[in-house]
Amino acid sequence: MSIPDPTDPRLIAGEADFYCAACGYNLRGLAGDPKRCPECGHLNPIELLIIPAEAIQRAMRRLETAPTMAFVGLLMLAGATLLLLVSGAASSALGAFGALCLFAGASAFGHECQYRPGWFRALLRYFGYAALILTIGFGFPISVLWLAHSTLKLSGQGDLACVMWLALLLLGVSLSVLPIRVLYRAAQRTIRELQRETAVQMAREAHRQSVERQSRA
Repeated sequence: MSIPDPTDPRLIAGEADFYCAACGYNLRGLAGDPKRCPECGHLNPIELLIIPAEAIQRAMRRLETAPTMAFVGLLMLAGATLLLLVSGAASSALGAFGALCLFAGASAFGHECQYRPGWFRALLRYFGYAALILTIGFGFPISVLWLAHSTLKLSGQGDLACVMWLALLLLGVSLSVLPIRVLYRAAQRTIRELQRETAVQMAREAHRQSVERQSRA
């Protein structure tokens, strides 16, 4: 078993089950190189399609660790600063660990993007989307509960109040799911194109090792 030759005329003619790297749509029957996905419009070079789309997607998910780590570090730094401003108590351990996570995550992300132009702006946009996701994830349920407390006067109504609070909390969480999914996909788009080449390299190496293991078996 070997990795197919991307110049094979049969592959260029579309005589293979290739799947769009962006949405997973089956591209069999589409001639040419690259192959434009009729579902999402993404251009898929054959040299990338010979690597299983699932492998590339797994690599993309692994690469998302670095910007997430950087965002968590930013939150820690913000928390340490807020603690200092509000109570006057300095949390040097939290601040130092946050700075370390921020620096390590940002550096790893830059390396994964091969420091292409715009990588830092993409990281900042990712931070913005992550902050919105965090705000909505907490804000929607809290807002629903606050409105209920202000209008329904559920306090002191015993078991009925507990059931109503739980139902309202679930309603708030449900309302937050759709905007969070939209924002998460937007956050992914800000970093995916920059990271795609690294993800393909990772997937190609994993695919090569898998082929070698199967050949030895």
